[in-house]
Amino acid sequence: MEIRLRGAGLWPTVVEPPPQAPDAAFTQRSSSALQDLYSSCEPDQQYLILDFTAPKEIWDFFKAKYENRTPVNINRLWNEFDAIKMHDDEKNG
Repeated sequence: MEIRLRGAGLWPTVVEPPPQAPDAAFTQRSSSALQDLYSSCEPDQQYLILDFTAPKEIWDFFKAKYENRTPVNINRLWNEFDAIKMHDDEKNG
């Protein structure tokens, strides 16, 4: 996502605080960044960011939510999942 926003020239709206008196160009870039961030989310994630009004808010929210997803943590989660998944002889329900 960062690469996409950088390529579109929208990254400054994500990493920099908005100016005290935003001009029309900043407002347009900010709106475009919001749209890109929102549309890149899964539907179950979109409801989490509905109330955010700045791209930086969305970015910071997801950064805090997913920042600790290191390979070690993901591997540990998969191991926990494997330990509890259903066996072939178990019935659903």
